[in-house]
Amino acid sequence: MRLKSKWFSCTFVNVHAPTSEKREEIKEEFYILREETLNQKANSDIRIIVGDFNAKFVKENVKKRTSSYHSVF
Repeated sequence: MRLKSKWFSCTFVNVHAPTSEKREEIKEEFYILREETLNQKANSDIRIIVGDFNAKFVKENVKKRTSSYHSVF
């Protein structure tokens, strides 16, 4: 995302890097792609990189029992 103002421009790049468990080729490819992406932006921009550089994504079971039968007697 690029924000332009009267005095400066700012580019935000959101990343989620592969974990240390991944193969070296995958990690290397990520950092090359990140560098290429940053090099495409204007050199005069302020560059802010946000995200998780050791991201782990897991699929969770989000179905949880939300109600139950309770006897009042």
